[in-house]
Amino acid sequence: MVTRDTGQHEVGGISFVSPPSRPQIIAAFFAVYVLWGMTFLGTRYAIETLPPLLMVSVRSMIAGGVLYAWARLRGASRPSADQWKVAFIAGAFLILMAQGGVAWGQQTVPSGVAAVLVSTIPMWILVLEWFRPSGRRPSVAVSVGLLLGFSGVLLLVSPWESGARGISLLGAAVVLFAALAWAVGSLYTRSAEKPVSHPQAAGMQLLAGGVLLLVPAIAGGDLGAVSPGNVSITSLLAFLYLVVFSSVVAFSAYMWLLGVCRATWVATYAYVNPVVAVGVGWAVAGEPLTGRMVLAMVVAIGAVALVTTRTTSGGYLPPPAMASPCCLETAETGKQRPVEPEHLVPQAVGTNPKRLGADRDHVCVRPPSE
Repeated sequence: MVTRDTGQHEVGGISFVSPPSRPQIIAAFFAVYVLWGMTFLGTRYAIETLPPLLMVSVRSMIAGGVLYAWARLRGASRPSADQWKVAFIAGAFLILMAQGGVAWGQQTVPSGVAAVLVSTIPMWILVLEWFRPSGRRPSVAVSVGLLLGFSGVLLLVSPWESGARGISLLGAAVVLFAALAWAVGSLYTRSAEKPVSHPQAAGMQLLAGGVLLLVPAIAGGDLGAVSPGNVSITSLLAFLYLVVFSSVVAFSAYMWLLGVCRATWVATYAYVNPVVAVGVGWAVAGEPLTGRMVLAMVVAIGAVALVTTRTTSGGYLPPPAMASPCCLETAETGKQRPVEPEHLVPQAVGTNPKRLGADRDHVCVRPPSE
């Protein structure tokens, strides 16, 4: 039995997914690698004539509304009050503090530098996992990766480097705090109650976070600072890019990849996005790119790669973005069932299936053909 055109099949009441085609995977990775990598440059141009907090708030509410409406049209159930509560808590970390903080910090921090700072999210997740109750102590290799990563960040924002004179230490600190907030939000959403539909869950978090971000935006006078006659075409096009390609297209591609590929493959975007951001920032916007900054970027991204590859193999470090289990519903009952045959690969993003417990649901997908 096949449900619509999604490639989802049912055998004995159990859902599984057919192998995606190579062009589909390539297109999805292009969206996650390149479209998301250009998000930082898009933010830079958007906030040239748009207040940063108001820009992120409106962008999130529009994108969230699109994703939520799309999910409901595809049959997603009405979310409960508890699920909306989770969405507002997650939105506070992921949108209000994280995305809002990045946009505010980019007023004084180049887009490429902001991207490298944001790439520290996996390291923050590991640190938080370490210090939580019953947390796991990182191995020697991972500890070295953490030390290298934060050393690379320090080198990146060093005020003694002539090419970094335009980097505000306050702006860099806010972006780093935003990365920490995203890590906290990711860990929270991993275990919190959410709708089964990923677009619906994402839409709810975007909507909730956008509403929350309106408060500081209005309090800071962003509404009074907006004048239609003063908004440039460049800022307007950048805003549309952030809504359509970054928030809807790339995010949907990311969620799809989590359902059909290994989490470690999808997590590689954390290494590619900063390179894309630095490259387009230098080539398109003329942002500074010195030898010291390149070295710092290599050290920081290499450390992220070391930390991620050494920990995702153990199954307890979620990917740097939305860390939540990937499940699909059965076609008729709407309930999820575990699938364990050897020719299927369990997909529980950022979570060891043994930690899920026998009563937790997950779905398996056929691995893409090599």
